[in-house]
Amino acid sequence: MFYIANHRSNVYKFLAISLFNPTEKIFKEKSVILKQAQNSLNELKKTFYFKPIECLDQLLNEKIDDLNLRIEYTKLFITSYPKVPCPPYESVYRTEDRLTMRKNTLDVLRFYNRFKLNLSEKFKEPPDHVAVEVEFMYFLTLMEAEAWKNGSHVEAYKYLEAEDEFMSKHLATWVSDFRQCVEKNGKIIFYKAVACVLERFVNMDLKFIQSTLKKRENFFKPEFYK
Repeated sequence: MFYIANHRSNVYKFLAISLFNPTEKIFKEKSVILKQAQNSLNELKKTFYFKPIECLDQLLNEKIDDLNLRIEYTKLFITSYPKVPCPPYESVYRTEDRLTMRKNTLDVLRFYNRFKLNLSEKFKEPPDHVAVEVEFMYFLTLMEAEAWKNGSHVEAYKYLEAEDEFMSKHLATWVSDFRQCVEKNGKIIFYKAVACVLERFVNMDLKFIQSTLKKRENFFKPEFYK
């Protein structure tokens, strides 16, 4: 289980970095982390729940230009006339008025605070920004992997339960709408492919998490031993 959690963590790390505003440091790291994510996805394919993600090939074959990436990120997610096509915030996709800082946003912040996590003062975005939610999944899976590695199975399952709750209540509820928006409005392949990988991986991972928790529940049922 350590290896599976570790590989899942690698994928979330790549997705989080790809969905933050592309700074020079992030741009330099991206190709290395993409390769790491590819290797992890190849390993995860050996399990029942994770299937090939074809849109990953688009990322591997795409030549990433720093300037074009920044322009595309700005036009898609930050500012554009007459309006921003795809605001990267959960509350926009889950409320009728499509505004930020709604109940969903505060619920997400409570999740972070539960694990004693705070947003950096330099980060001036709402806590339900897609990159932050994905980075939170990176944190949870990383902590889960550490728990498995240390033989702390009870602790590992606590992180799995948190992953299930966060995904079911938040991230998994809106990634499909986000992907559709990016697919419709994106001009270059990179963010279309990232949004596609995000949607596919989140949906597969949630099924894996819930199945793993279900197996644990069955293990403790008396009828399991009949």
